[in-house]
Amino acid sequence: MNEERDRMPGSALRNIFLGALLVLGISVKAQLVVNQQSDLQQLVQAITGPGVQVANPVLNCHTDGHGTFSYSGSLLNTPNGVLLTTGTISNALGPNVLENTSFEQFTAGSTLLNTMTGRTTHDACHLEFDLIPSGDTVRFNYTFASEEYAEWVGSQYSDVFGIFISGPGITGDPGLGGERNLALVPVTNESVMINTVNAGTNTAYFHDNTGNSQIQYDGLTRQLSAKSAVSPCATYKMKLVVADVSDRLFDSGLFIEPIRSNGVTMSAFTSNGLPYAVEGCNPGTVRFTRAVAGALPLPVTFYLGGTATNGSDYPLIGAAPGPLTPHTVIIPAGQPS
Repeated sequence: MNEERDRMPGSALRNIFLGALLVLGISVKAQLVVNQQSDLQQLVQAITGPGVQVANPVLNCHTDGHGTFSYSGSLLNTPNGVLLTTGTISNALGPNVLENTSFEQFTAGSTLLNTMTGRTTHDACHLEFDLIPSGDTVRFNYTFASEEYAEWVGSQYSDVFGIFISGPGITGDPGLGGERNLALVPVTNESVMINTVNAGTNTAYFHDNTGNSQIQYDGLTRQLSAKSAVSPCATYKMKLVVADVSDRLFDSGLFIEPIRSNGVTMSAFTSNGLPYAVEGCNPGTVRFTRAVAGALPLPVTFYLGGTATNGSDYPLIGAAPGPLTPHTVIIPAGQPS
């Protein structure tokens, strides 16, 4: 049997408190700034970092449940990006004067998170998009924060989120088809949620936010990141989703910083140091370098251009000399270039 929770009008009390501050003329330094963003292209652009391209965004979320954020404090390891919530993004703003801030979206839950938790979810905020990395790895930091801390740790109301990837070379988690959750407790296969990261479990990754002036949520994760090996230039599907579990009470939020990939750089060298090669006089070398010498070989696609003719002004590269023909060079396993 589900236990019932007190439905105190926490947001109303918070509004009265903030109104009192304005009447008294007290200055409050806002280190967390949130903005609603209805333009999907601009929303995903806020989490598009170096070495990645994003396309075809799809959003299923309450109008007030998503947006962009910037943060100048020390609590979040995510200084800017996208905020997805089970309530409203404005409820993320401090000070933390309540233990039960809630906004009930009355929207659907997430089938992915239902399967992952074995419980019924509600008020899901779900953002998905295609991701094309330029390197062999994608990574980004994130912070999960919730009003469910600390009263509901260990209960059926442990709100949950997921950072899912699917695509070439990705093995899905059991029961999730081709989807793999990247939000894991470090050095474990445990999904990050209220019942796995809190004041008594995996405490190194948890911060008790009671009384904080910057952020409303009662607790939040620290120093967590998502990472996955990928194939350069292949297309992957990313799904970012947060939801209430078992009821619609007590807001939770997922802060996501821009996703980045370890892109490949190209540099050119000539025998006498000139910035160009000269046929028969000043031979040159082109080098492709990746940021980290990965354990797997890395294919790099490149194209030839310019006024010099492939196979005539220099030895033929590839079977077809046309400027629109893709060519491939392999950076060996364990080598940076």
